[in-house]
Amino acid sequence: PCPVRVPSVSRPCPVRVLQIGLCAPARGKLFRSVYMQKKQSVPSHYSFAVIRQHHPHVIGHMVRHEVTYERPIPLHDHDYYEIQCGCEASAMQTLNGQEDKFLCNDVYMLRPEDQHEIHVSPKQKFVYYNIAFETRRLEFIYENYHLESIKKWMDDRSWPRKVRFSPMGIAAIRNGLREMLLDTQREFAVDRFLFNFFFQLEQAKRHPYHDCPEWLQQTIARLDEPQWLKMGPRAMQKLSGYTLEYVSRILKKYANTTPRDVLNRIRMEHAATQLGMGTCDVYSLANDCGIESPSYFFRLFKKNYGCTPLQYRHNPR
Repeated sequence: PCPVRVPSVSRPCPVRVLQIGLCAPARGKLFRSVYMQKKQSVPSHYSFAVIRQHHPHVIGHMVRHEVTYERPIPLHDHDYYEIQCGCEASAMQTLNGQEDKFLCNDVYMLRPEDQHEIHVSPKQKFVYYNIAFETRRLEFIYENYHLESIKKWMDDRSWPRKVRFSPMGIAAIRNGLREMLLDTQREFAVDRFLFNFFFQLEQAKRHPYHDCPEWLQQTIARLDEPQWLKMGPRAMQKLSGYTLEYVSRILKKYANTTPRDVLNRIRMEHAATQLGMGTCDVYSLANDCGIESPSYFFRLFKKNYGCTPLQYRHNPR
């Protein structure tokens, strides 16, 4: 057992003194208990009007945050939209009561009603970029360029708060954020960043492998046939001529995914196409996709399309 120094009740002891003599598991438990005591029960409310008091002409507020144990981001909500982009290390973000790990390549898209906070363990530091902007900026971009992801973010409550980009995509977003640090008062600077951000997002949704080498894109394009779907991830090895381990490394580098995830995505797209035609049995379709378990097929399909295969057949999208 590790010795623990208990502070006097009449003389509060700082956290760094409490840690003396604690092994790693004990320090972790202590950090969690101290953090829970410090958590706010009522969130603060941040308003864009307050930002305007200090910057009267600003239309997008850009900040580079450094989060430490002593300086966490407290629980709050706001009356504006917000994009967060990880930069260095990792942290824990509590979003609407759900705790999630905020990694350096993660991007969060937060709505005005979202309540969130960010914290790290002692002796850690997390760096991320944050841009806040009013609803009218999103409406202006949508009205002029009709990027559907903007409309979905504003209107579809099921739209995910956390999105993943390819390494090249995240690098482009970070470059855009650094450019905004030079000038956040010009409307063009904010609109340029938002347009590029949502363009990258739609590219990632429509063409998730567009950053991959040409040989890998060709391999993925040929997977949509029952003989390859049934073979499983090894089909990518046979089609590409490279080992599965090498294919996995390239996919991770350029698309931040795995061969199995790629194959399952194509399986579900194939299933959706066949269901839309309405000519196949659902259980036979699962077998054609290379999935032996009907329950797993149903679960995977619902995860991708938000409904069961039978529901999709009656109302294809």
